[in-house]
Amino acid sequence: MKIILNLFFLALFLFPFLGFINKKSIKKGAGIQRRAYAIIPAHNEENVIENLINDCKATGFDGVFVVADSCTDKTINKAGRLKARIYEVHEHNKGKALSKALPRILNKLNDSDALYFFDADTRFEKDFLAKSLPYLGDNEIIIHHLRIPKNNRTWVSRMYIILYAYLYRFQSALSLIGVSNVIPGNGWACTAKVLKDNPFNVDTLVDDLEYTLKIRVPIRFVDEGIVVYNEAPETWDISWRQRLRWTRGGFQLLFGDYSSYALSKSFVLLFPLASLFYTFSFLQSLLHPVSFLINLPTALLINMLFYGLFLDKEDWEQVKLYDLISFFFFSLSQYVIIIIALFTYREQTWVRTLHKGGDINEVG
Repeated sequence: MKIILNLFFLALFLFPFLGFINKKSIKKGAGIQRRAYAIIPAHNEENVIENLINDCKATGFDGVFVVADSCTDKTINKAGRLKARIYEVHEHNKGKALSKALPRILNKLNDSDALYFFDADTRFEKDFLAKSLPYLGDNEIIIHHLRIPKNNRTWVSRMYIILYAYLYRFQSALSLIGVSNVIPGNGWACTAKVLKDNPFNVDTLVDDLEYTLKIRVPIRFVDEGIVVYNEAPETWDISWRQRLRWTRGGFQLLFGDYSSYALSKSFVLLFPLASLFYTFSFLQSLLHPVSFLINLPTALLINMLFYGLFLDKEDWEQVKLYDLISFFFFSLSQYVIIIIALFTYREQTWVRTLHKGGDINEVG
């Protein structure tokens, strides 16, 4: 049984390599002329909210809805001056804020209208909507390629470039084998009808994964050079809090109400399950400290080669070779986070990630 489990989770770890196989061309949607709206959940995002709203206007969105969750800074004033429609809520939680505001927003929209969900730190090119909208069908969700902008400033933010490169290939591999993709926290879209038929009712700290599990429509990865950029944490403490929140949310799903999950999306539960397996294996290796230290250089080299393969030309313009060494120890810290999250997963506190803003093409 142990051998079977080892082989299974090894295969899961290597699964993203399928993402390198050439995919079939992606079909466009029904060809319907749609109005398109941006939905931006925001908690104290005065540093970045104007950039995103201006991007939305420049790319041709018909309107912008800002879900202002317990804002105490100038977010609401700045969004209002740019003619965004403001929906104030007091949830201190992105997913719950959207759950509360979306029914009010949907009442004003036609079923065929397109809704794009962006975190407040998002940036994209001016042709984003023109490229993306033709791919959106009536009864599906589409997602796009997420990248870290070139204005990353620290070694911590470069760790997310490596992580995103791995996740990009994971989404590509899911598309290749015909399995529904996973909603990322940023840059996904659907019609108003999808949200009316499948209410965005989420309770965990990972609203994207939870909605993926609950939604009864297909999720498609539109990888046609359409890129969404969002900032990465720049300091260790902010990254730690973010990853702890993500990991707690994964366990909330793993130990949650399975009756509400769609069977076809149940593979999402493999993420927290795999994290437990890898952590248990790591702890077992610590029982033999001499062997652990002897094998550490080999593990470091394999880790560098493995994740280095997922980086493309744009990634290598920002990532240095020594960042792959840093990523190895960055990954080791995740085991500590997993252990903490396992015993504190009922904690629902949402800690915001500080965003600073900047040009997506500015080299940090």
